[in-house]
Amino acid sequence: MLDYNISSFIRLMQAGLIESNTQEAAGRLLLESIEIDEELPDITAKVITNLVKRNTDVIEIIKKASTRSEVTANAIHYFEDIVVPDLNPHLKNDICSNIITLLEVDSSVSKSKADELISLHNKDEIGEFLARSFLYAVSRPNKQVKIDVDAEIDDAPFIYEVDNKCPLCHKPLVKLVNRQPIRAYNIEDISSKRGSDNKIALCMNCSLEHRVFGSEFAQELSDIKKESLKHINFQETMDNVSLEFEIRDVIFELVNISSNIEQGEFKLDMMRLDEKISPENIFLLNNLKDDVLKYYRFIEDLLSRVGIYEDVSLDIRKAYNKIQKIYLDQNDVVYYLSDWIFNKTNLSKPAHRRACDIIVAFFVQNCEVFDAIT
Repeated sequence: MLDYNISSFIRLMQAGLIESNTQEAAGRLLLESIEIDEELPDITAKVITNLVKRNTDVIEIIKKASTRSEVTANAIHYFEDIVVPDLNPHLKNDICSNIITLLEVDSSVSKSKADELISLHNKDEIGEFLARSFLYAVSRPNKQVKIDVDAEIDDAPFIYEVDNKCPLCHKPLVKLVNRQPIRAYNIEDISSKRGSDNKIALCMNCSLEHRVFGSEFAQELSDIKKESLKHINFQETMDNVSLEFEIRDVIFELVNISSNIEQGEFKLDMMRLDEKISPENIFLLNNLKDDVLKYYRFIEDLLSRVGIYEDVSLDIRKAYNKIQKIYLDQNDVVYYLSDWIFNKTNLSKPAHRRACDIIVAFFVQNCEVFDAIT
């Protein structure tokens, strides 16, 4: 659930301010609208950051002050004289609309309170609308309550789809705190459509932004969702494709190869790489050429010595036929074929992954991967 609180209010306002358009400046600008008799602690960058990240609640002396009628009256004048003039006139209506949206989507905000605040906006009393909306946000709980993800087992497929990372900002969706998994996500609808294919896991911050600025993210999230489902389909398909285990010997030999390996150019009595790689994929073509020129003869001899040349060739061709049905782009085919070899061999070092790239280049040249361009 998305919460209406000071964290969300600061972030929404920051997006429309001209001079106070940093997180710290926006937070300080808003909090200084509340006049109190007691000495107020310094509103430092750390204080604002903790409020925005929902690590803390608003301190009690500010909360109490925000309930007094004279403080409310002064805050309204402050917003009219200082805050509203700092709002970008082109964005002012958008900011107000986003605040209204958040009031409406947070189920813990009573309808009567939302209607009360929204009516001020409808009367074009923007300063009072913003002031009272801010004071209401100040009074509400801000510190985020962490929930054990075990209670949300039905969300597991959506977490798996994005590899436990928010697809927009890449923050972890499930965090370990004292070795306990803690929920740091919401499951959101991408658009107005129904069904699990229209849902995606987002971190709390991106979840809020998606709900407020949903139309801006819908296409991007839809594309991410399609790619995620495609990748899962790829993994499930490739799990059933076998690969000769001895290919590990070739990878180890490549990783430990001597720098004195012969790297001179040579001619091959087979189809050239540029007859199989599309002209627009020039970087891919150049990378493949480099690897073929340096390592083709070495891998060919090694596969023959290990005695797996024909078997691995058949495995690679079978894998390629399945991958190219899922990924049409040649760059994707090369990447995921290398990824498949890497995962099948249960290796982990970057050097091993690089060796898999070289092996794929060999089989592209050897015609197990890619046919002639038609």
